[in-house]
Amino acid sequence: MNGPQLHLTFFQAGHNSLLNALHLHTGITATQLWPAAIILAVLLGYCAATDLRTGLIKNTAVSIVALGALITSFLIFANIGEHFMYAAIIIAVIFVLYIARVFAEGDLKLFSALALVFAQGTLVILIVAAFVLMLYGLPVAARQRIRARKEGKKAGMTKVPFGPAIAAAYPVTIYLAGATI
Repeated sequence: MNGPQLHLTFFQAGHNSLLNALHLHTGITATQLWPAAIILAVLLGYCAATDLRTGLIKNTAVSIVALGALITSFLIFANIGEHFMYAAIIIAVIFVLYIARVFAEGDLKLFSALALVFAQGTLVILIVAAFVLMLYGLPVAARQRIRARKEGKKAGMTKVPFGPAIAAAYPVTIYLAGATI
């Protein structure tokens, strides 16, 4: 069978290395990727902080993630076409979730930038982020609802920042993928 093949080894027991699922160039090791991983963690922390403080994820940080992924992917990944094919599929899935109002524009942009980095691994980040959001989001939403009712306001849906959940999902996902220090 010719053409891109679907490899979902990240999701299979015993083959859960994100680094294997992303098909790195021969000779690239996880140790060489740690500086980029740390930079990404700092950028995600910044996104989380600004989302908490202002309710917005800054485009500058998202642009740095996306541009960094685009520039370095040619050096890191063995099959760049397959990598970007997965990224495009994930971005389409994320866009559908955005249309369904699962998250806001900044979250859409951040997940899209992460798709350029992690391709199919972004689904794992999304699942972990959703779980993290439930852990801190439900109490936050409940407090917002109670406060609104006390103030005599209509207590409809509340908005909980997704940025912190995305930032928290990153190291958890890297750990679940089998990365070690």
